[in-house]
Amino acid sequence: MHPQLNAEDRKIALLIADLGSASEVELQARTLSPLKTLRIEIHKLEEDGVVRRRHNAFKGGYGDALELTELGYRSLK
Repeated sequence: MHPQLNAEDRKIALLIADLGSASEVELQARTLSPLKTLRIEIHKLEEDGVVRRRHNAFKGGYGDALELTELGYRSLK
C-alpha cells in the first residue's frame, strides 16, 4: 500500500527524486522551510518508508544523505 503524501511531503519527495540524494540543508535551501519543520516532515517520511537516510554520506556540514526508497518512487506516481 502506498502512503498518502500531502502537498508538502510530496514536494520534499519530488526534490529528493530530482536530486538523487539530498541533505537536510539542501532541502531547506530549496523549500525555504524552517529546519525544525523540515526535520519533522522528513522523520514522518522515514517512518512511512518513503525516505531512507544514509548517515554521514556527505563530507562537511551536509551530513546525512536522504534518498527515496522504492516505495517512495511508487508513491509519487
